[in-house]
Amino acid sequence: MATSLEANGVVVYDLDQLLNYEKPSLMRKMIDFIWIPFLNLLPKRLGFNLVKMSSHDAKVVQKYATSFRALEVMYNYNSNNNIDFFREKGLRKFCTIIWQNTHNAQAVRNRLKLVTRELEKSILHAGSNNVGIFSLAAGSARAVFAVINKFKSAFPEIRIEAVLLDKHADALDFSRGIAIRYNLLNQFTYIIDNVKNLKKYKYKYRTDVVEMVGLLDYFDRQNAMELFKSIYDFLEPGNFFITGNIKKNSEEAFIKKSIGWEGMIYRSESDLLELFINAGFKKDKIKIYIEPQNIHMIAVAYK
Repeated sequence: MATSLEANGVVVYDLDQLLNYEKPSLMRKMIDFIWIPFLNLLPKRLGFNLVKMSSHDAKVVQKYATSFRALEVMYNYNSNNNIDFFREKGLRKFCTIIWQNTHNAQAVRNRLKLVTRELEKSILHAGSNNVGIFSLAAGSARAVFAVINKFKSAFPEIRIEAVLLDKHADALDFSRGIAIRYNLLNQFTYIIDNVKNLKKYKYKYRTDVVEMVGLLDYFDRQNAMELFKSIYDFLEPGNFFITGNIKKNSEEAFIKKSIGWEGMIYRSESDLLELFINAGFKKDKIKIYIEPQNIHMIAVAYK
């Protein structure tokens, strides 16, 4: 039975075939009946060391858990950028495939596809040949780069400029390297600052879309409410706000103990909607999309 939020069209379980989502098969669901409880029951030290020794990718994710560097390992799985994966042999390569295909790793890649699509839609909705994106806690800004790179060839008449704000200089340095690689540096501005200082940038840059995906997973209710209010005040009428949050899921214990990815605050669709409503957004202008692993929510609000 659909929840009231689903019935009202606020929540959408996204099945966009064009995005080539990673989805659990029937066989995978049967295996998970035994596999996931086993992973969750692994003692913390044993599980951590087992994962660390079995795969280079997993070792890097553990080392940089909660940071953009860990996300990059998952984004680049089995791509030409993941040289270490192709160097792995035998059992270590098999283990890399196992860890990179946990539901949480797949969901992270699904989230990236979903954010990219919603950024594209928001930019086209702006109806202008000059569009501004303001990315908060930007990290590597993979979705922003994907969109700007796509529009450069598909819609050359639309110029997109992005402001990337992050309190970590190494994240901005990393994204600057991506911009140089794609010859997009002149379309990016980099700011080292805390998202709580957002209001001082209100009239400094053109903004049609504020994007903040990943940070909310670590903000408690009070801090999240304050941040949403500041974002609402930052936006002009007609602007979009794209954000997301992780949901409670079956691999939580494994991710926390064996991967070392701690400190996340899991929210429900109702929890996420409450943050928008309290900030001032109208319910009929909010959509919450859930990727097929049912782990990550991406919310889009129109002011």
